[in-house]
Amino acid sequence: MYRQLDARARGMPASPRVDTYNASFPEAAPLIKARNSPDSVIYVNVLEHIADDEAELDTIQQALSDNGRIFLFVPALSWLFGPFDERVGHLRRYTRSELEEKLLRAGFQTILSTYFDLAGVAPWWIKYRLLKSTKMEPGGVRFYDRYIVPAARRFEAVIRPPIGKNVIVVAEKR
Repeated sequence: MYRQLDARARGMPASPRVDTYNASFPEAAPLIKARNSPDSVIYVNVLEHIADDEAELDTIQQALSDNGRIFLFVPALSWLFGPFDERVGHLRRYTRSELEEKLLRAGFQTILSTYFDLAGVAPWWIKYRLLKSTKMEPGGVRFYDRYIVPAARRFEAVIRPPIGKNVIVVAEKR
């Protein structure tokens, strides 16, 4: 998929600049920093796959420009961890406070931290914990994305969910 990502990035306008690297962040960080420290790093469903997530956050903090920001989207709630998580290479699921503490230790100040997808908690628990499924059916995903997500998004824009299937965090380098 890297080739597709790189091709799309090359087809984007010159601003904002988007660089792609076919490497882990610790491998690419020296190249990135030598070129110009980025003002943002975005990890969508990445951090949960990394054995030493705290070292990863340290590396990101060191590579970012002053006041640079990290945007994280990770799976939440360890009690939802099941065979599907294992199959896709997840090593953990996070709580908001756990992720905030790791970011603080790495030298970040949390700007936004919220659970996301309250509606997905019960179905996920039933399918992937109770029934121990290891598959995600495309039709079910399409249905959920088409009908549940829009309604949940409107609800969660008004009322911050106390828990959710995912955590979204924005933090700034101190």
